[in-house]
Amino acid sequence: MTRRPDRLFLCGFSGSGKTETGRYLAQMLGWTFLDTDEAVEKKTGKTISAVYDEEGEDHFRTIEFEVIQDAVNQTPAVIALGGGALVAAQNHRLIQGQGMLILLHASPEVLCERLKKSFARPLLGPSNDNMNDTNMLQRVNLLLETRSRQYTEADLTVATDGKTPYQVAQEIAERLRRA
Repeated sequence: MTRRPDRLFLCGFSGSGKTETGRYLAQMLGWTFLDTDEAVEKKTGKTISAVYDEEGEDHFRTIEFEVIQDAVNQTPAVIALGGGALVAAQNHRLIQGQGMLILLHASPEVLCERLKKSFARPLLGPSNDNMNDTNMLQRVNLLLETRSRQYTEADLTVATDGKTPYQVAQEIAERLRRA
């Protein structure tokens, strides 16, 4: 019998639903919920975009690593990772063996639709409003391609297209029960 993990790391592109799904999933399991992007904002007193703009991606990744270090000490916990967290090798190494890595997968087109309704995402540019649909889709596809290797290392992949975050959380909880 396989031991049930006591930490679930949700990964995926921005807009895949990690935060909302994670909140629901943690409630369903009776676990703690942590969002690494929210923790970075709390720790720095700045938005993710402001950290990127004022101090750069390297500084952001350093703070993100510190936040993930704290998160792996939480148990049981559902931890929503930032969209690019796994690109930083130190983050990837840190979470390996610490729990189950779950990829929330959405198609590039769905991601673009979701991101258009969202605040600015640093790696998409200073403002999503200034990006036309074609440019945004190209940028999302490029970033997905650069992250594909890390995403394929997930222990479990759950498609989110056409599903609410609650439905995705239910699916994950059910799959964990059957494991």
